Amino acid sequence: MNESFEDGPGGPADTNGIERLLVRVAEALHESGAPSYRIEASVAAVGRRFDMVTAVFAVPTGLTLGLGPVDRQKIRMIRTRPRSPALQRMRLVDVVIRDLVSGECDAGTGVRRLDEITASPSPWGHLATLLAFMLTGAGVAILSGGTMWSALAASIAAGGVALILRIFGSSPHRAPLADFVAAFVAALIANLLATWLGSDPRLTLVAAIIVLVPGLMLTIAMRELAMGELTAGSARLMGALTTFVALGFGAGLGEGVGELLSTVPLPEVATVSPSIWTLLPAVGAASIGLMILLGEDPRMTHWFLAAVLLGWGSIQVAAPLASPEVTAAIAALAVGLGGNLANRFRGVPTALVAVPGLIVLVPGALGLTGFRSLMSDDPITGLNTIIDAMLIGGGLVAGLLVAAMLLPPRTAL
Repeated sequence: MNESFEDGPGGPADTNGIERLLVRVAEALHESGAPSYRIEASVAAVGRRFDMVTAVFAVPTGLTLGLGPVDRQKIRMIRTRPRSPALQRMRLVDVVIRDLVSGECDAGTGVRRLDEITASPSPWGHLATLLAFMLTGAGVAILSGGTMWSALAASIAAGGVALILRIFGSSPHRAPLADFVAAFVAALIANLLATWLGSDPRLTLVAAIIVLVPGLMLTIAMRELAMGELTAGSARLMGALTTFVALGFGAGLGEGVGELLSTVPLPEVATVSPSIWTLLPAVGAASIGLMILLGEDPRMTHWFLAAVLLGWGSIQVAAPLASPEVTAAIAALAVGLGGNLANRFRGVPTALVAVPGLIVLVPGALGLTGFRSLMSDDPITGLNTIIDAMLIGGGLVAGLLVAAMLLPPRTAL
C-alpha cells in the first residue's frame, strides 16, 4: 500500500500516515504472537519517534489504540484472535521497528514494509509441518528420558496430531475441537504402540502433543499478570486452562479406548539418561522441528540449537540442587540471559532464544497430568499437580524478570 503525504510535514496527511503506521505496528506484532507488554512498549517507542501520544490496550482477542492527546484522541479498535508465536515474522517486524525508531525509515516506508511482512506466506508447507511434528516428538521423548522405542512411538503419534490439526484447523466450525481430538488420537496411538513396541505411553503422549500443551501460554500469562497487564494476563490464563481441559479430556478418553483395545497390560518403562549418541540427534531433531513449527527461517537453526541445549542443560544442572520451582526459576534465568545476550550483541529478538528454550522446560506437562488426574479417581493428586504447575510457571516468570533486570534487552521484543 502506497502512502501519500501531500500536505507536507505536520499536515493532516502526515498525521494520518503516522496513525496508520502505529495501527500497522500493533497489528503486525499481535499477528506474530507478541505478548501485550511488548506490543504496548513497541507502539509507544514508535509513537515517541513521530511525536505522537499513544495509549495501547492489547489483549489476545483485540487491540484498542488511543492516538493523540487526550482532548483530541482518536480511537482505533481491531478485533483479532489469539496467535501462537511466529518468530520469523516477529524478527522482521522488530527490524522495521528499530529502523523506525532510529530514523532510518519514514512512516510510509514502514507501512509498506509491514504490509509486505504480513502478506508473506509461511516459509514452510504442510509436509514440512508434518515432519516437524514428528521430529519434535522424537527429540522431546529422548530429552525427557525415553528410549528409542518411545521416541519412535512419539514420532508416529505426533504425526497423527499434525494430520488432525490440518483437518480440523481448515474449518472454523471444527477448529474448537482440534486440541481435544488431537490429544485423543495421540493417547490412543501411544497406548496401542506401547503394547507392540514396549514404549512408555505417558511419555509418548506428552512428547507427541508438547507443541499443543500451553506451557508457554501459561508462562506468558503469568508474566503479563506480574507486569500489571491484568486483563491480557487473565484472558490468556483462561485460554491456557481451556486448552488444558481439552487436552486432558481427550488424552483421558484416548487412554481409556486404548486400554480397551489392548490385549496385554501396558509395560512399565523406566526413564533413561540420554547418552551423547542419542542427545545430539535429539537436540537436532527438537531444534529443527521447533524452528519449522514456530515459522522461522532455516538460517536461524543455530539459535534454536542453542536455545534447546540451554533450556534442557540448565534443567539438568539445576534439578539436583533445588525444588522444582527453584529449578524452573534457575533454568528460566539462564534462558532469559541467553536471549538478552543474543539481543544485545547480535540484534536478534530475545524471543528467538526464549521461546524454544521455554518450550523445552515444559511447565504445561504437569498441568496436563493434573487435569487428567482430576477426571480420574484421584482429585487430590490432580489439584496438587496443577498447583505445582502454577508454581513452576511462577518460577519461570521470576527467572525471566530477574534476567531482564540483570541484563536488559536493547529492544522491546
